[in-house]
Amino acid sequence: MKIEEKQLKYQKYFDLLDDPLSQSEYLIQLGLKHKKEPELQTDYFRIEGCKTAIWIKTSENTPTVSFQCDSDSLLVKGILSIYEDLYQRCSQEQIQSHPPAFLEKISEDVIYPEIKRNGLLKCYKKIAHITSN
Repeated sequence: MKIEEKQLKYQKYFDLLDDPLSQSEYLIQLGLKHKKEPELQTDYFRIEGCKTAIWIKTSENTPTVSFQCDSDSLLVKGILSIYEDLYQRCSQEQIQSHPPAFLEKISEDVIYPEIKRNGLLKCYKKIAHITSN
């Protein structure tokens, strides 16, 4: 399945889960299945400026990007699982062409705007190798 098809699938899924409790339960289930990455949990791999801890290590395996990520929040781990489904082993161009639009469908009662902005968006930019100006 292509990134755009997966992205649409997640957007529709979060539309169906239109209440914060259902969205939280779904993300927690994904988070519980997410592989723990304790070796990442260092300041070197941490995304700065986020209330929750997010760690990410990227490596470019030409012509694709691969990454490992983890968080101290089950909800955020759920979103990182979606990132892995969408972006793991895709080209940098594919990733940059498909930012995580599904995040807009997640209630602000589930994932606070500052976590989306300061943690999850920075994580996406690191995966996509987008440098901030």
